[in-house]
Amino acid sequence: ESDDHYGVTIAAVGVGVAPDGYAQSPAAQAGLAKIKSYLRENPGEHLHQRAMVLWASTYLPDLELQTAAESSKCIDELLSLQHSDGGWSTAALGKWQRADHTPQDTASSDGYGTGFVIYVLRRTGLPAEDPRLKKGIAWLKANQRASGRWFTRSLHQDSKHYLTHAGTAYACMALAACGETLGK
Repeated sequence: ESDDHYGVTIAAVGVGVAPDGYAQSPAAQAGLAKIKSYLRENPGEHLHQRAMVLWASTYLPDLELQTAAESSKCIDELLSLQHSDGGWSTAALGKWQRADHTPQDTASSDGYGTGFVIYVLRRTGLPAEDPRLKKGIAWLKANQRASGRWFTRSLHQDSKHYLTHAGTAYACMALAACGETLGK
């Protein structure tokens, strides 16, 4: 449930978080030049892709993966999709087609959407005390399952739950980024 764009931005995040100044090494700089070129030639088609670039840019500000205006617009778009219950919907972040051609559920908040958006917004410097993030954290705390996971319906078909696993990771990352503890 990913695409080439996702892989490129995850690679950028990986270089950005690598220890010991790896991002400044000649090999990393060569790879980052290719990443930047790819992202300029393939701008995000949907909000999830643009938010991934926003996330990567928080680790690599000198690379200028997005302009300040693009970053600001992405933040505003992410915040505008928050549901009244405090969460976000993964399906609302993109344009994915389900295998059975039924419509995506963009009305229901889920673990991936909520965790991902909160984590990315925290990386941009939005304070954990921001009321919108606090409402999102409250959603995460109220919707953790007994198994410890946060459910996210597959964007492709209901027999696979890989997105629930990724969503649980993002939920944990969001909680930690906001200084919250895991569990109920």
